[in-house]
Amino acid sequence: MKRREFLALNGAHFAVDAYASIYGQMAAIVGLSPALLGILGTVYSTATNFSQLLMGFLADRRDLRWFLIGGLVIAAVFLSLAGLVSDSPALFPISIVLGGLGISAFHPPGAVAAARFSRHRATLSVAVFVTLGGLGFSTGPALYTFFINQMTLARSHYLMIPGLVIALAMLIFFRGSRSFLPTRSTKWTRNELKELTSSHGKEILPLFIFVVGRSTTFFSIAYFLPTIIIGRGHSEIDAATAHFVFCSSGSIGMLIVGALVGHVNRRWIQISSLVVSVPLTFIAVYPGVPYPLMLSALAIAGLFGLCTNAMHVVMAQEISPKHTNMLSSVVMGFAWGTGGLTSAVTGLLAGPIGTDNALLLTLCLPLGTLPLVVFLRPFPEKKVLAGES
Repeated sequence: MKRREFLALNGAHFAVDAYASIYGQMAAIVGLSPALLGILGTVYSTATNFSQLLMGFLADRRDLRWFLIGGLVIAAVFLSLAGLVSDSPALFPISIVLGGLGISAFHPPGAVAAARFSRHRATLSVAVFVTLGGLGFSTGPALYTFFINQMTLARSHYLMIPGLVIALAMLIFFRGSRSFLPTRSTKWTRNELKELTSSHGKEILPLFIFVVGRSTTFFSIAYFLPTIIIGRGHSEIDAATAHFVFCSSGSIGMLIVGALVGHVNRRWIQISSLVVSVPLTFIAVYPGVPYPLMLSALAIAGLFGLCTNAMHVVMAQEISPKHTNMLSSVVMGFAWGTGGLTSAVTGLLAGPIGTDNALLLTLCLPLGTLPLVVFLRPFPEKKVLAGES
């Protein structure tokens, strides 16, 4: 993959995740109830993540460019329109779901294309890719709030313009490139899928559970923290700032782990991530915590809590280089979607025990994954991912 293609890919990931991040802030601005916020959040998470299995399945046999460009266009159009139709009980969920499908189409092939950029530093390449997405996700709510404050929800459809411009640039930069072509011409068969699960299930399952635990925290913070902060008397900008601090520090953590992962035991990285991030997210959300202390706790929690994201993706791709898109979708999509299901549970618990307590309960769940760390491969094997150039 050429450098300009890699830059365009990362710019597109920034844009896609910026659009992906606006749901929680949008819900807080619109004033959704905690129960409805959680239910729609689960629907959105399902569209965004579970469908990645299908996208990965298809992308293993097709030109990745159309998933990347088409995914960005769909996400930009429908998530921008969501604010415009936020008062419609039917159109708002439909717009959210369609936007989520665009996000789903982009991510598995995007991670595979990023890994192809560097033959020997795939984890660092994917870390850069995930980091740019993380920066987009961290700045999206603030950009959305600024735009809505200036233009109102009635003009939210103008937000699609930057995404469409970047999609056009991708179309130009990717034209004629062979970097995005599938690595195999055969089709998936039932025996092939059965062989993948039976031969590598013991490696896939621990990664899957780790990502599920990580995503419960991520979605809890992304969806519910803006509502909690505004409910405590802070401004919408304060809510967007807290989101930015958590996600942007996570992006820094991913870059650090991307540089260290070949030299440091992955098991220790996973353990450090859990034992530091879980208590600090708990402190950040705890009722009565001063806003500056909340930001400090979120910064450290994000740094440690999100730092393993790129490592998990590359570890999945290492399991079977023939099925990189499919395996990327397992840890980027299906696992994240499973963790996102807790949003509905958190929202429903908010009624009887309060939103703060429901969120605190959810944030403790990742600690239950600690015993599985012994099943992780400590260091990467000396092999090259299929299709790298």
